[in-house]
Amino acid sequence: MFSKQALFFPVFATVFIFAVITASLITFILPETFASKALVKFDQKNLGETFGASPEAVVFQSERFQELLIDKLLARNWSRRPDETTPLSRADFSKLVERSFRTKALHDAMSVEIEAFGTTPEQAADLANTIAETYQLYRLEMAKELRAETIRAFEKSLRDVHQKIEAGRKKLSDLDSEKTERQLEYSDAKRRLEELERFSEILNQKLEEAQAEESSSPEPEHFIVKSAVPNLRPVRPNKSLNLGFGVILGITAGALAGIGAVAVRKPKL
Repeated sequence: MFSKQALFFPVFATVFIFAVITASLITFILPETFASKALVKFDQKNLGETFGASPEAVVFQSERFQELLIDKLLARNWSRRPDETTPLSRADFSKLVERSFRTKALHDAMSVEIEAFGTTPEQAADLANTIAETYQLYRLEMAKELRAETIRAFEKSLRDVHQKIEAGRKKLSDLDSEKTERQLEYSDAKRRLEELERFSEILNQKLEEAQAEESSSPEPEHFIVKSAVPNLRPVRPNKSLNLGFGVILGITAGALAGIGAVAVRKPKL
């Protein structure tokens, strides 16, 4: 007769140890990936007026933002793989950067979390902060462009109004020479001219305000609330999860292997 326990436990132990060692080797051989987060607060009032959508859907995916970010990273010699010697094309570098971070609007709807990944804690934190700084730069650039467009619109409106005022003054002068013969038309033309002059004053005031805002140096309306700091614990691979999975797999596979070995082994008569 053979002992079932004498057969089961060696098979179980062999399979269990093999599974645990394999999981451990895979876990410690895989390259580590670190993550770091930066928090950016933005002005919700101006957000909808300028962009009409969430920061994730518009800002971080916009071509202009990506251009600014790539320029900043290239200037700082950033690389997802520091040991990579072959230089990447700008398009490939852009795709690499795009895969190296993600954003999430927080529940308060007035801030966005930027999570960046890197092969070292310092690299991940540097990328997160660079993205946050680029976000600020992009918002300020867009705000400046919006103010410039507003000024151009006021200037164009003023030119049109001034042309109408000159035409109205000429018409009023022509009617004035006819005295009372066309008094009703004269009164109507005078009223229209006065309305245009009042409108011109309002436009001048708005233009001066816009020019004063453009010439000033306002503080950034979007600012980094919390800068990213290096996180020494890697997010990938998840060592605890992998090792735990290896133990569970080893127990399950070992038990099945041991039971199978006992089942196929026939006792000697």
